[in-house]
Amino acid sequence: WLLASLLLGILIQVFNKYQLNQKLKAERLRTKLSSDLHDEVSGLLSGIAMQSELLEMITTDEKTKPKLGGIAKVSRSAMSRMSDVIWSIDSRKDKVTDLLERMSGHSMDILSPLDIAWKLEVTNIDEQRKMPVPLRENIYFIFKEAINNIVKHAETTKVHISFGNQDKQFKMTIHNNGQAKEIVNKSHKKGQGKANMKMRAKKIEATLTNDNSGGYTVTLTRKVFA
Repeated sequence: WLLASLLLGILIQVFNKYQLNQKLKAERLRTKLSSDLHDEVSGLLSGIAMQSELLEMITTDEKTKPKLGGIAKVSRSAMSRMSDVIWSIDSRKDKVTDLLERMSGHSMDILSPLDIAWKLEVTNIDEQRKMPVPLRENIYFIFKEAINNIVKHAETTKVHISFGNQDKQFKMTIHNNGQAKEIVNKSHKKGQGKANMKMRAKKIEATLTNDNSGGYTVTLTRKVFA
């Protein structure tokens, strides 16, 4: 029994060490991949955008100007999306506080230039705790889609974001005080934003609800994770 217990202890230590090594390898790979994407792809897109904008400024062909402007706009948009992808896989951005900083940055970039007041309220959560990649990624993209929808579809002046653990559950709530914008183009079709949000919520075993009373509110609810 003593030998069996000793052998079992050794096997457990070997297994734990193997798991730790695999985790470290995965984190190093994620760090390298995010760095390579930032250096190569983001640099390439930035160069395309800058050159297109420069050519748009110096060209005298009025037909060419809009095309160059379009190339620059698409490149800038691709850079923004690539930045989100790089952030989502970067192992150095695995803490709750990294997610909150990203959410604040997006709110600042999107809402502040439109003079929309916003507030991010964090309650009862360990901001230094690490988050699994799928959880951090899906929560952020749900949040981002909600903020973008507010700008596109609501006449609002205030946005309140709450993030934290409440009543033995995690809740993220995005509320704005505006009404839906009138759709002038009747042929306009609804996008896939809400469907994608629900799909992402399902991936992290969360519930997503929408409430139109007193403005518009999106609430994500799941089990406590930190």
